[in-house]
Amino acid sequence: MLQLLRRSIARVAEQADSLELEKCLNELLISINDNNALIEIYNPSLTKYLPILLKDMDGKLIVAKSHSSSSLLAGDEITEIEGKPAAEVLSQIEQFIAVPNPTYRRIIAINKLLKGAPDSKVEIVARRNGKQIKVVETRSLLAGELIEERPERYEIFGDSTIYCDLTRTTDKELNEIAKFMEKYPCLIFDLRGKSQVSEYFLGLLASTAVEAFPIVTTTNTEPFGRSRNSYSIYTNIKPYKRLANKQIIFLCDERSVGLSEAILAMAHHNKLGTIVGRPTSGSAGEICSIALPCGYFLTATTAKVFSPDGDEISGRPITPDVAVDYDLNFIKKNIDEILYKALEIIKNSRNK
Repeated sequence: MLQLLRRSIARVAEQADSLELEKCLNELLISINDNNALIEIYNPSLTKYLPILLKDMDGKLIVAKSHSSSSLLAGDEITEIEGKPAAEVLSQIEQFIAVPNPTYRRIIAINKLLKGAPDSKVEIVARRNGKQIKVVETRSLLAGELIEERPERYEIFGDSTIYCDLTRTTDKELNEIAKFMEKYPCLIFDLRGKSQVSEYFLGLLASTAVEAFPIVTTTNTEPFGRSRNSYSIYTNIKPYKRLANKQIIFLCDERSVGLSEAILAMAHHNKLGTIVGRPTSGSAGEICSIALPCGYFLTATTAKVFSPDGDEISGRPITPDVAVDYDLNFIKKNIDEILYKALEIIKNSRNK
């Protein structure tokens, strides 16, 4: 670590380049193997986004959704950006991202690609139905102006299923809506993002105590880290039984981070439901952002999650029970393939 630090500082001194500094700092972060590790410089001039949403499908950059101001359509494959192969452009951006999980690193790189100065233009070559098209897209949208379509935070499907998005719901709100959930035999909980509810909501789903996972943080007991200890938060979750004995499905994908992954791991360990989707980012734990000198911000894991057996789950993606791959036909039709699969599972189980 010290050798890497000396080498990085020497290289920065020679280059006197802020981008080179950012790259060196990310090289340092790579050494800690943290899927939350990210360092970025705050740039208030980068406030607008291209009018498209993008997904990486087996190495291909696919338009998942487009704004009315865009010339691109859902399902278009972007092959070139500013005269360079799209894969090369994303690889260059990824040099400044320390996240070891390649899938999650690619998500961050795509977000960096979309963001830029207001009204800045990007030349794009795309493939549509086997034909090549050239377009110029303008960064004109604010963050959140173009988002993935999901159901409302709470939505009823048929007479059997209620959906709840835990990335847009608080503990208090969930406790209030639980009385309506009691009437439905099937529940879908969406964890594709960062959960806004705590792991203690799992007590609503259980008829017996839920074995929780220890969340461990390192503490220095002497200056300069000469002596270290650890502090563990570990209490089993009391069963409230309000939503027990129902068919429960959890949705996840590569955007599931931090607390969402801890909840998924506990749900799987305690057999509280079926996990449907794609592997998570592998960043279970408490995520913290810290302001650094010269306008840099550091994001890293400050408390890691372990299994009851003592195995660290931070850094390891949660694998779903039922895997759902990207489907280009679903993307073109604006269908949520993971939610579609969950509803299909429920339908098949109720028809037996």
